[in-house]
Amino acid sequence: MTPSNFSECGGPNVVAHVKWRASDNPDDPISIYVSSVGQPPKLWYTGAHSGELDTGPWMSDGATLLLQDARGKVLARRTMTSTDCPPGAPVAGH
Repeated sequence: MTPSNFSECGGPNVVAHVKWRASDNPDDPISIYVSSVGQPPKLWYTGAHSGELDTGPWMSDGATLLLQDARGKVLARRTMTSTDCPPGAPVAGH
């Protein structure tokens, strides 16, 4: 996931570029779920065992992507983090 972290100076949400390659059973589809803090995971993608996609501008601090195989086994987990905007720095949208 790129970026894996971001500065809050750019706003509370970002677009992330997600790349994956699941080596187990390449003929089986994988699923990628997104969970936000305090929310249950939601299905974002189901399909090929390798690929790449951009998220929408909804990735925020604490948002987690879960890559699962066809049996529901979690193969990878990545969580977006943010850093504070330094005092006096311009903040997007303000």
